[in-house]
Amino acid sequence: MSEDQKIMVKRVQFLLKVVELSLSIICVGLIVDPINHKMQLNMHHVALVYATFAGYIVVNTVIIIGQVKAERMPQYMWALLSFTAGAVFLAAGSVIIDDWRNLWGGLKHMGYSKQYMDMMIASGIIAIFNAFIYFVDFCLVIAFG
Repeated sequence: MSEDQKIMVKRVQFLLKVVELSLSIICVGLIVDPINHKMQLNMHHVALVYATFAGYIVVNTVIIIGQVKAERMPQYMWALLSFTAGAVFLAAGSVIIDDWRNLWGGLKHMGYSKQYMDMMIASGIIAIFNAFIYFVDFCLVIAFG
């Protein structure tokens, strides 16, 4: 691989980290109100969702700062973080969508706000999309390490 190709891959990986961070922040912003209004009754689901979103906001922020400061990160660690993030974002998004599906039938009976339901499903879909981006990041690290 030429030096120009290596630089391009590094730039793409940096851009992916910025996108992953942005999507994580959006997911948190969308899910806070539905959770605060008791739209997720299982606290284990709430813990998974918040731990995933908040945890990877911190991790990606540290990685981005490290890249800006030109610090090297071992490729194995990068791949491990990306794969793990993809797996937990997929799990968190799936849990949110499953909770949304379970609540959808009781929307008229329980008085749940349609706006909060829309925010909940949007957060789940964006989380699954973010998982896909993490898996793309993982593949880039493996392929071009």
